[in-house]
Amino acid sequence: YKRQTQSTGTESENTPNSCRFHPGNPIFHEGRQIWSCCDEKAYGFDEFLLIPGCASGRHTDYKPQQPAPKKQTITATPITNSANLEVYRAPSTPSRPNPLQQIHSAEPVQEKPDPPDAVIAIGVPCIHHGCEHRYSGSSSRDEECVYHSGVPIFHEGSKGWSCCKTKVLDFDQFLAISGCQKGKHKFIKDEPDSGLVNCRIDFYQSSIQIIIAIYAKNVDSQKSSIRFSKHEMDVELLFKDGKKFIKKIGFLYPVLPEASKYEILSTKVEVILRKDEPISWEGWII
Repeated sequence: YKRQTQSTGTESENTPNSCRFHPGNPIFHEGRQIWSCCDEKAYGFDEFLLIPGCASGRHTDYKPQQPAPKKQTITATPITNSANLEVYRAPSTPSRPNPLQQIHSAEPVQEKPDPPDAVIAIGVPCIHHGCEHRYSGSSSRDEECVYHSGVPIFHEGSKGWSCCKTKVLDFDQFLAISGCQKGKHKFIKDEPDSGLVNCRIDFYQSSIQIIIAIYAKNVDSQKSSIRFSKHEMDVELLFKDGKKFIKKIGFLYPVLPEASKYEILSTKVEVILRKDEPISWEGWII
């Protein structure tokens, strides 16, 4: 039992250097994903899962014990009531919206099936999130796959997927959350579109809004769109030269989709997200 490792050998092949793993914990902050034990950084969850281990050892089924959470001590403070009597009450803390609450199932992702004539090696894993199946032959193409079609959401210790309501605290429990979407296994990643481009994104905020600038010139306003939901937005910008910027972006906190909007300008696309609650965001993307 070690993070980011796969064991397919026998016990006799389990040497002190057989397992490459991460002894640290995952850290997610403002779109960046890292392990606390090494300096490798990733900016996408799939990329993060591919970061090679930074320590070596033997494969094991033993799960190390995690330290117990520290107990929080709350000091009661005296206040005076209307009868001029001193009473004690624990200090209140402002409630913050949890982005994992009231998450609705995402619509099925439209993806290309693996080409019928594609050569797939035995043991290649399914690329769907939440599926641990490995290709074992032609029958694997027709077997049912149960997976997550959404994006991962991490916030203040809670971990879950945008496509289902289950949330957990432990990262390994998060990886074990059962899928909520059914389909066929997919073993080959689609080739990236040569017409895709990256765009620089900045943001600032007010008490009730997040204002985002996607810097992009010559965007075709008739063919471009941004779709909002409570926890993410789907950006599809098509340029007049045929190139495009496509990105699914998860929010750190919930927004009001019906009150959010965008405007395509000459040098940028301005997006205004209406906050679900008037609180200060320490960042805006997951």
